[in-house]
Amino acid sequence: MKNVLTRREMLRTSGGALAGAWVLSVIGCGGGGSGGEVEMRMAWWGSTVRHERTKETIQLFEKRNPNINIEPEPSGDFVEYWNKIATQASGGNAPDVIQTDYRYLTEYAGRGVLMELDEYIPDPINLEYFNQEQLKNGQIDGKTYALTLGDNSPLVVYDVGRLEEAGVEIPENWTWDDLAEVAGQISEAGGEGFYGTEDPGGQEPVLEVFAIQKGQSLYENGQLGFDEATLAEWLTYWDDLRKSGACAPGDVQATDTGDLNTTLLIQGKAAMDFAFSNQYTGLSELTDRELDFATEPNGPEGQYIKPSQLLSGYSRTEYPEEVAQVIDFFVNDKEANKILGTERGVSGNSEIREMLLQEVPESEQQVFDYLQLVSEEGAPLPPPPPPGAAEIAEIVLRTNDDVSFGRASVDEAVRKFFSDANSALEKASQ
Repeated sequence: MKNVLTRREMLRTSGGALAGAWVLSVIGCGGGGSGGEVEMRMAWWGSTVRHERTKETIQLFEKRNPNINIEPEPSGDFVEYWNKIATQASGGNAPDVIQTDYRYLTEYAGRGVLMELDEYIPDPINLEYFNQEQLKNGQIDGKTYALTLGDNSPLVVYDVGRLEEAGVEIPENWTWDDLAEVAGQISEAGGEGFYGTEDPGGQEPVLEVFAIQKGQSLYENGQLGFDEATLAEWLTYWDDLRKSGACAPGDVQATDTGDLNTTLLIQGKAAMDFAFSNQYTGLSELTDRELDFATEPNGPEGQYIKPSQLLSGYSRTEYPEEVAQVIDFFVNDKEANKILGTERGVSGNSEIREMLLQEVPESEQQVFDYLQLVSEEGAPLPPPPPPGAAEIAEIVLRTNDDVSFGRASVDEAVRKFFSDANSALEKASQ
């Protein structure tokens, strides 16, 4: 990791409008333990790398617990995943174990979809090696609905060779102006069809970092926490980079479907990708090219340590005890975490974290140092986003697309964003 210690999931971590639009009455928890053969389902989203590691971990769990069979339900696309979960939850048929996202926690817990885990703590879920701050990221109103699978923070992953070919380096303590300059030089050296950076203008997590750096926030008291001037500056920045050729245009960016395999970095169409620290592992495993990473511009200001993904149980599961066993296994078992590694982030379990620090490759060890940097110099974790946040993420993406494809000017896009976003938040709160 060059320079970083001295100074989009994206919208891969955004959700679909459908996921925030369903309506459920509050659902009571399922029955007690099963006894005999147990057939369960477990759902998650992620890359091929995550699928392979998760399935191997499930097989290890089944070997240890031969009376429990777990049917994997992986999804490659984040939006597709949450649309599917929303449909299943509406029909009373959600998976028993659900990989959840911090953005969705308030909404799904409030709708009664997620199982309260407190009665299964400390047995079978042992939280001895988790600190209280980490546990709060899975709690709503003091009740535990999820446990984190790992910590992460935003960063910029880059192709080392492409930067060397262009004769540029990412400066220490780089700024957004530095990013524009570096991306422009890379694009010029890369030739037609290659760009210095992907376009993350539609990625809500990157916009959030920018807003925090402006002294604002993504949300405040259930409402938008940033103003029109900040969004206009953001959209204009990326529009200028597209026009200069430093940033991928809309039609090229659209080839990134949300899976790590389709990022412009992995496709060989751009040298820089805005991602999360846990995704660095997955990206590195998808290419033979040397990758490295840096903070986002002006970082780590505006960045914070967040739960990469969390594990929850379905409130209507027939097997709550077994669900709790699975969650405990994923967050506490050492052999399981040797398989999982840091692909979902750095474990919140201090014992697991120390073990992995010795076990993982050097490239993954850098992530530990990076998170330490952000924890010391970054911003605090914001409260869980309000209901409707998933739809806001979709609106952010659509707003940037409207500008990049020439469907709206920046001013028009800003006005429409605030109108649509405020309506979505108001509807979700009813």
